[in-house]
Amino acid sequence: AGVWCGPVSNHFGHQISEFSMRLPQSLIDNPDACLIFSVMKDSGIISLDNCPAFFRDILDWFGVKPSQVLIVSKPILVRTLVVFPQAETLRGNEPLKDHLLMLNYFTSKNFFHPEFSLGQNFYDITYVARANAKSGRWLGEGYLVSFLKNSRVNVFYPEKVSLKEQLAVYQNSRHLIFAEGSAIHALQLLGDSLKKVTVFLRRS
Repeated sequence: AGVWCGPVSNHFGHQISEFSMRLPQSLIDNPDACLIFSVMKDSGIISLDNCPAFFRDILDWFGVKPSQVLIVSKPILVRTLVVFPQAETLRGNEPLKDHLLMLNYFTSKNFFHPEFSLGQNFYDITYVARANAKSGRWLGEGYLVSFLKNSRVNVFYPEKVSLKEQLAVYQNSRHLIFAEGSAIHALQLLGDSLKKVTVFLRRS
């Protein structure tokens, strides 16, 4: 028996927003379920070990054990296959309240676990920058970053830390400001527990 979860993507934002939103319901229904993910047969991915690091971070956030994960690159037969609806989809409707409550459950489980020592710093305003991104950078963002730092804003580069550390900063910021991009999708893992969020749009 197994639970279909979706593809493994090489793109952080798409992995969360399109391919990870079956996980909360799947794991609450059966915490020890075999979770089935697919990869392209020529992707070079043959096991969890060579999946993108952020994919492993997402599984860790939901408390998934490596032994639960089955990576498939060719057709297989499953005696019993469970498939929950994808709770959020690109350009789809907003998620149901029940889905947000499930995400809140995992947020509480992570941040209030006695072994979780991250998230002790609190910030009034955090700006999540794109200055180190390989593409889609803002013209003149370096000036904006300098201005914000001089104004005592916490300028944060999410690509430098683990997913849990990112989420701890977001959870502990009174006001989050994002440069539009993939990093914003991490917020989906936090349900509706955030405070104020502003997005600077790069596109029309």
